[in-house]
Amino acid sequence: MKHIKQVLVSFIITLVTVCGVCFNRLPIAHAATVDAHAAFAIDAQTGQVLYNHNGDQRLAVASMSKLLTVAVIENEISSGKLKWSTKVKITSAEAKLSTASGYSNVPLKASKQYTVKQLTQAALIKSGDAATIALTRAQGRNTQQFVQQMGTMAKRIGLSNYRLYNGVGLENGDMASFKLPKTAKAAENQMTAQDVAKVARYLIQNYPAVLKITKQRTLRWDGKDYPNSNELLPGNAAAPQKVKVDGLKTGTSDKAGQCLVSTGTYQGHRIITVVMHANNRFSQTKVLYEEVFANWQPVRGKQRQTVSVSHGQRKNVQVETKHAVTVWQPQHQPVKAQFIADAHVKDGQKIKAPLKKNTRVGKLQYRKLMNINNQPLQFGVYPTNEVKRAGLFGWFASLF
Repeated sequence: MKHIKQVLVSFIITLVTVCGVCFNRLPIAHAATVDAHAAFAIDAQTGQVLYNHNGDQRLAVASMSKLLTVAVIENEISSGKLKWSTKVKITSAEAKLSTASGYSNVPLKASKQYTVKQLTQAALIKSGDAATIALTRAQGRNTQQFVQQMGTMAKRIGLSNYRLYNGVGLENGDMASFKLPKTAKAAENQMTAQDVAKVARYLIQNYPAVLKITKQRTLRWDGKDYPNSNELLPGNAAAPQKVKVDGLKTGTSDKAGQCLVSTGTYQGHRIITVVMHANNRFSQTKVLYEEVFANWQPVRGKQRQTVSVSHGQRKNVQVETKHAVTVWQPQHQPVKAQFIADAHVKDGQKIKAPLKKNTRVGKLQYRKLMNINNQPLQFGVYPTNEVKRAGLFGWFASLF
C-alpha cells in the first residue's frame, strides 16, 4: 500500500510539473505549421517576436539580399554621399546580363544613364538583377568593395549569422564578369529569417519612404509595365483579407527556394513576416499571418504600474511609458510586466525620492515575451508625478 501511495504521489507531481510547463509556454517557438524551412514574424515597432520556426537557421536568401543593398544606398543618400538623382552609366556587361535568360530583369541599354532612384525601383519592384549590379556601382565600387559595405551595414543593423558575396543574391558563378575572384561559383548569400526581419525593420524604421516604392503594383520602365514580384499587394488575387500588405521583397533560387519578406498593417499595427524555402511563399505567408492572429491579441496604450517609494513625501507613484506602445498578448493568457528599477534610484524593492517627472526610473519587462534581439520585451518608464524627498520627520513617519 505504501508503495502504491509513493507511485501515485510521483505521478501527481509529474502531472503537475508537465501541466505547469504547458500552461507557461507561449506561442512563440512553433512546429512547422507554416510549410517553409524557416518562418518568422515580428511587430515592426517593438520587435516583439510573434512567430518563430527555425528563425536562427542560416539559409540562402536569394533576392531578399537586395534589401540590404538598398539599406546601404539609403544610408549613403542620407549622409550626402549619393543623391536619388545621381546617374549611373550602364556598362556593356550589365546591358548584356539584363537580357540574359535565367535572370529577373528589366532591360538596360549600354551607355545609357539611369538615376539611383530608377535603379532602386527596378531592384525592389521587379527584382532587377542587372539594375542592382549597376546600383552597387553608384559610387564606383566593384563587387568586393560593395560586399564590404554590406558587411558594415549588417553589423550596424545587428545581424548575427550571415554570409555575403554580392548585392544581388545570385550565386557567385551567375554574376558573370562581376563575380568575386577566388570564390566558389556556388557561393550564395545566406542569412537567418530573424536577420532578414531585422533588415526589413531597419529599412522601415529609418527609411519609411521605401514602402512608397514596394507598394507599387507595377514598374514603368522604358515605356513598358512590369508587375511587382510581390503578389500579396492589394488588388491581386493572392492578397490577404485582414492585412494591407505594402512590401517588401521576394527571393528565388535553387538553394533558397521560394522566399518572401512581407510587411503590412493589421488593425493599425505593422507586422513583418519572413518565409524561407516555402511551399508557395504567398500562401504560406498568409498562413503565417493567420497563425499570428490566432495566437496573439494586440493591446495598445501606455504601459503603467504603481511602484513603492522610499524617502519620499508619498509612499508610491505611478510610472508609465512616454508613449503608447503595442504589446501583443497571448490569446487567453495575458502576461503581466515586472518593474525593474534603474540603479540610480533602486532602494531594495522600492525607488528612492526625489523623483522627477521626465526622468527615467526603470523599465517594465515582460519576461515571457521576447523581442527580435532574443531579449525580454521591455519599455523604459517615467514617474507620472514629481516626488519630493521627505524631511526628517516625514522620513521617520514613513517607516511606520
